[in-house]
Amino acid sequence: MKRFVTAVVVAGLLIATTASGAVAKTTKIEATGTSTITGAIPGTETWVGSVQSVRGLVTVGDGVWDSVYLTGPQVVTLNWDIDYDTGRGKMWGSEHHDVTAVQRGGWDCRCHASIVDFVATGKGVCQGTGTLHTWQWRADMYMDWNTPGNELTGYFFQPGH
Repeated sequence: MKRFVTAVVVAGLLIATTASGAVAKTTKIEATGTSTITGAIPGTETWVGSVQSVRGLVTVGDGVWDSVYLTGPQVVTLNWDIDYDTGRGKMWGSEHHDVTAVQRGGWDCRCHASIVDFVATGKGVCQGTGTLHTWQWRADMYMDWNTPGNELTGYFFQPGH
């Protein structure tokens, strides 16, 4: 059960963010929120010694943000390799995030991270979809593998302002 809980918490990695980079002629907008996992489809899990490899874990959740441009349902697909003896590994994945308040708007995201001492740090890049297609969300990611919870902070970039 602990491994499943850990996997669900990891879903927050794709969107637990602080800003990185800039897009020309944009407005940088800060946002904070939480994500509640409402369901999960286990991926494949294998073990070689103390190394856990997970491929294709899918979580479904609801993100509640202080910005209407981010609040809505999320589907996250995660993969990782982590050595439970050393706390080291790597993680990567993707997310599709619908935005409830923006008709036909959403985000498609990709991330990759290194895990050291059970703390994942890395980069995430999201591109707006539909009516948000010119928007971007670039992120530095941080997630403590051993700490439950999905408190989220981040920035996105609104073009042309």
